[in-house]
Amino acid sequence: MRRFLRPGSAVVAAVDAVYAISQILREEEVPSASAWKVPHPLGWLLAVSGGIALVGTLLVFLGFDRVLRRTSKDDELLVACKGVWRLAVEKLGLPMDKVGVHVWSVRGIKGFRYLSRRATFVIRPRRRSAHIIWRKGKGAIGIAWDEDEGIIANVENLQARGPSQRLFCAIPRRDRFGLGWHEFRRMRHYRGILAVPLRVRGDVRGCLSVDIQVDGRADDLDTLATDEGFADVLRVCEAVLEKRG
Repeated sequence: MRRFLRPGSAVVAAVDAVYAISQILREEEVPSASAWKVPHPLGWLLAVSGGIALVGTLLVFLGFDRVLRRTSKDDELLVACKGVWRLAVEKLGLPMDKVGVHVWSVRGIKGFRYLSRRATFVIRPRRRSAHIIWRKGKGAIGIAWDEDEGIIANVENLQARGPSQRLFCAIPRRDRFGLGWHEFRRMRHYRGILAVPLRVRGDVRGCLSVDIQVDGRADDLDTLATDEGFADVLRVCEAVLEKRG
């Protein structure tokens, strides 16, 4: 319900209250019947608040409808995440609490687009890579988006190649997945990441990522990427992202 409590909704509610009170006072002729006619200030208050209340209430209901439709889409994406998580645990034999699955969608205006997390499935709360904006070319998901191709990021190997800031920054940018030293330190608890682009009518509209927190298993994610069940989930996610709303 917090998603419904937008500042705009509160403003519309206040305008509705002003209009309702004005109507009551007008019916009671307080302070007088003529005071509620234009060009008197109270007359303008009644007319303007009535117009704003009508348009504002319509916009609020349209906003609620959009939120409900988006919530429904996010629920579908969450089910898809659960399916991939189950597949990774069973097919790769990974510990249940060491696997996380996420769906990201492209947000923002042209030139300032980024990936926003839409759905996540993990069975235990985990530390997130906070304060990193995932743009094209940044992180496994950013590279998958930029190159329109699936990628496996072996974070364990990257850490071995660049254990210090000097050594890390000497690694070519693409090989360190477009990350700076401090960004890498925030996300190195993920030991392997599989990122696959989600396409809608030929354009990348998001990514699905699978991260594991187990050493020595990053390359096994390739087995997951070629599984037919995984491909089915990708198609489901792409169908959801294609829906309007």
